[in-house]
Amino acid sequence: MTEQIKRKLQDEINQLEARIDGVTLESARQVIQKHFPAENLVFVLIGKASAIGPAVQKYAEKQDTRAISDPGFWPPPAK
Repeated sequence: MTEQIKRKLQDEINQLEARIDGVTLESARQVIQKHFPAENLVFVLIGKASAIGPAVQKYAEKQDTRAISDPGFWPPPAK
């Protein structure tokens, strides 16, 4: 690695904290609204549905429960 590349990487690392500190609540909201629209937001919770379902009911008007053995989960359960 050349010295120029090393200096560039070191500068990036040194500036990271300042860039993170520069994020405002409003700029974070704008990014979230742009890239994570609420109408397409999906949370995946893993656990016993009967235990966690009631706790998340106030956050999710629609819930879909699937068994780990259903198609689409990987790896398939051992037989």
